Amino acid sequence: MVTLQECMDLAGLEVGEVDAIAEHERVPQIVAAELGCCLLATPDGRRRIRGMIADDLERALRAGNQRHAAELGRVLSNYVRVHPDCR
Repeated sequence: MVTLQECMDLAGLEVGEVDAIAEHERVPQIVAAELGCCLLATPDGRRRIRGMIADDLERALRAGNQRHAAELGRVLSNYVRVHPDCR
């Protein structure tokens, strides 16, 4: 059996990125890891992941959830640093 961590490692995603995709798409983490793996394969897909994280961040800010917004801000910052072509 393949673990979630193995899927994330294979996809090249961090746990926060998978969590953001799962939150945005309302799917389990394992499905989000697979989706993220597919999206990372193209520049447009990498931009879509950035957009998902940014959407989640905006939603957290609107809801007044500062802690979650701060975490998503860190996830977004790291994602853009690792994938500079997603801008």
